[in-house]
Amino acid sequence: MRNPDGASRISQSGRKIMNHTPTPWHLGEQTPWYIYTPGIPTHRIAETCTTPDGSLLAKEAKANAAFIVRAVNAHEALLAIAKELLEDRLSLNADNPDLTTRAEQAIAKAEGK
Repeated sequence: MRNPDGASRISQSGRKIMNHTPTPWHLGEQTPWYIYTPGIPTHRIAETCTTPDGSLLAKEAKANAAFIVRAVNAHEALLAIAKELLEDRLSLNADNPDLTTRAEQAIAKAEGK
């Protein structure tokens, strides 16, 4: 259940759960690679940086930030289609318990369960 202030929701067990920053997230233009909230380009959500010893290079830091943005922005759509495909599969009584179990586990992982 979502609270009117939009800052958190209450789980079925009654625990308060904080919501994440709304999507889509955006990648900044320069290092350190900041990830920004929609509509407020000065609101940084996260950043990826290089390491002092150079073991994490700027190209890798940028790639990490871009990957985070893609994953976050695709999460809801991928979760929705996975659930729809699983429901369709179950309604057809398809018999592949391993695939069904893996789909259920992936959905649970995406939902943070």
